[in-house]
Amino acid sequence: MNNRDGRSAAEYRISCVDVMACSRTVPERGAHGLWYMPYRIEAFNEVAMMPLIGFNERTRLGSTVTSCEVNDRRIGRVHVESASGFYAITPGAVIDCSGSAVMSRLCGADVITEQRYQAPSQVFFLSGIHTDDAPTLELAMMRALMRATASGDELVVGVKHIGLLHGSLRDGSVGVKVTVHHRPEQGEDLNELNALGHRTALGIIEFLRQQVEACSECTIKSIAPEIGVRTEQRPVGKHILTQTEVLGAQKPTDGVAVGAWPIEHWGDGPGADMQWLPEGEHYLIPAGALESAAIEGLYFAGRGISASEMAIASARVIGTCLSTGYAAGMLAAYHALGKSRDEAIARLRAEQLPH
Repeated sequence: MNNRDGRSAAEYRISCVDVMACSRTVPERGAHGLWYMPYRIEAFNEVAMMPLIGFNERTRLGSTVTSCEVNDRRIGRVHVESASGFYAITPGAVIDCSGSAVMSRLCGADVITEQRYQAPSQVFFLSGIHTDDAPTLELAMMRALMRATASGDELVVGVKHIGLLHGSLRDGSVGVKVTVHHRPEQGEDLNELNALGHRTALGIIEFLRQQVEACSECTIKSIAPEIGVRTEQRPVGKHILTQTEVLGAQKPTDGVAVGAWPIEHWGDGPGADMQWLPEGEHYLIPAGALESAAIEGLYFAGRGISASEMAIASARVIGTCLSTGYAAGMLAAYHALGKSRDEAIARLRAEQLPH
């Protein structure tokens, strides 16, 4: 089936060029030779939804998988709850992008767990900012937070770091990311974490009004409805990506997705523990890290791939998530069509890898 512009769903990829054009942003150079691309969330959503235009009869947004049947290591019927009721599907393949190994757990497969996960962050957006100098504004926020932490200011209790969303300062509005000290434990209620994130955002916004001159008249534009959970339990794949592979910039012959971000681990310290790849280098994520070791036809993408806690601290960033998402989609499509896994890997390597 084709959509309105005549392209099939398989012909779409979320392009950084498209997101950049929609956001009206350009890549910026960071530390250690690392480049990143600022973008507006609204622009990303618009580009990401494009493949679904014209396929709405097959799209069920806001649905929850409640259970699934497994027969001879294969997923049978998948039971789903949506706003319109319950239904069941019999998929040719499944891609789990939940970030918490939902499908592996429902199928009874092993998962990778930690006693405590990385500290989450809350994002919010402000308007009424009286400066267009992002570096100076961010520095003023960080210095104010350090002073307030040292003095025991109640408005910043539990906050470990504050920063701007790169490229978000525009026309008096800015995006802010606040990381909390709390590190979620296995099985912790996400609703409580979301409530913590919302309370933290409200306290920090009032604090910024009082302590940062450029924010003295700022107002809340929006607060992200969910706190940014960095890591949760992950599935066990045919391969588990490791810290050694990331920092060693390893490039296995079945590598199908590209990673270049440093290991950015938010533990108990005041900031992130950064471990950098050699400048100008990247690593490849093998197909096995996107494939279930226990269930045929089950694939993973995003921050929920098969990886150690330190390795996912690099692979969870959005650029790499786009790469693993496309790779998982291609592997799943080839599987559902009864085509060769090796063919899918060869195509992905030709399309995805730097030349």
